[in-house]
Amino acid sequence: MKIIALLIASLAIAAAQDAPVIRATTRVLADGSHATTITDLDARTATETITDAGGKMMRKTLFTLDESGASIGAIHYDAKGNVRYKEAYKRAGGQIAASYLYSKEDKLLGHRMFLYGGKGEVIQIDDYDAAGKLIPKATPAGKKKR
Repeated sequence: MKIIALLIASLAIAAAQDAPVIRATTRVLADGSHATTITDLDARTATETITDAGGKMMRKTLFTLDESGASIGAIHYDAKGNVRYKEAYKRAGGQIAASYLYSKEDKLLGHRMFLYGGKGEVIQIDDYDAAGKLIPKATPAGKKKR
């Protein structure tokens, strides 16, 4: 009887080890909306759904993940489930160094470059158009451009 119980316990542990790892988190945002993220490391995806305070979907993003669970791209959807745009990430040192933006038809729209400080915080973001030209930053009224 002990051998059968030990065999059943071993099979249960093995089944649990083979089960997909899915993690879900929900955050309440400043405007009262909710961001729910469901991460499936086996499928290498994470889906973030933003809903209003009443639970109605506002937008959704499907992230593709690499083998370490870091995002390598995304598809952004509107409230009706239509693709708004796509992104592909270039990483350096574990951080997103560049984000390439594409239309739903996969036409390059432009890209964004990120510069990080010593503590890993973003200290500069530069945007480029589809031709690779730097897009000048807007200057608030009354302030001088540096």
